[in-house]
Amino acid sequence: MPKTKEDKLQSILSEFSINTLNGVIVFDGEDNIIFCNNAAAKLYGFDNYSELENLTFRQAITHCYTTKKGLIVNTDDLDTWFKYAEKIRRSDTHRRFEIDLNDGGWHLVSEQIVDDNCIVVISIDITDKKHAELRLAEMTKQLLVLATTDALTNTFNRRHFTEQAEIEQQRCKRENKSYALLMLDLDYFKSINDNYGHACGDKVLVKVAEALKLELRQYDILGRIGGEEFAILLPNTNKSSALSIAQRIRESIENLPIKYKKNTLRVTTSIGVAVDLNADKNLDELFLEADKRLYKAKENGRNLVAIGKA
Repeated sequence: MPKTKEDKLQSILSEFSINTLNGVIVFDGEDNIIFCNNAAAKLYGFDNYSELENLTFRQAITHCYTTKKGLIVNTDDLDTWFKYAEKIRRSDTHRRFEIDLNDGGWHLVSEQIVDDNCIVVISIDITDKKHAELRLAEMTKQLLVLATTDALTNTFNRRHFTEQAEIEQQRCKRENKSYALLMLDLDYFKSINDNYGHACGDKVLVKVAEALKLELRQYDILGRIGGEEFAILLPNTNKSSALSIAQRIRESIENLPIKYKKNTLRVTTSIGVAVDLNADKNLDELFLEADKRLYKAKENGRNLVAIGKA
């Protein structure tokens, strides 16, 4: 007696053990579950395949949504989620995607449309692989931070500051906008290390960096470019604004109490400011101009702002 289509399907499915590590589930053309094994049952928050008998796709997903078991259904509107899911479920004869589960697991899912608009779903547990990828991504992120950030002050290091400053300088040049560069050097910093030790000096640098961040705009660029020297690039900034920001920074540091053991220290900074009004200078020229102004501020008594000509 020749086999019917249903017999052939059952014959194929019989090759898969109910307890295979890969999940296997079959939906008929009306999205009723007509076959499921234990591994697939776990995707929908059940322990045993028998619990999914006579359920529909909607019912299985609703179970995940309400119990927070099985696959994560990330939505505040389940009806809208279903409309989207049902639209794409049979949009192609074969789909492949990843899903994450409420227990932290990940599965690679393959959906294949077969006879009578049935969908055969096979899932492979990729939790270990996915976690390895996430760890690698986090390590890459940490390496990037280490490569671009000054470890003590959590500001950009000299190299990365220069790279980011050049990007902003080129943008200002394209948009014909002025920008400014501030060079800051803490006054008499050597005496802090000599009198209180390098641990105290490190704390001063950290506190100064924190104070600087509070005074800057979101798009300003801050870096530590030497021992006690910082640089700040101010995009879209004219001469009067640059001078105002520099004075505000100088006052903020002057009024910053830094506690170390039983001591309360006060530090000041000298600031050199260079402004490129026409965005026609290169960054090296601006560094040189700001550096000259910084030493001018030092020569004139320290705790001062000196600004170059427009």
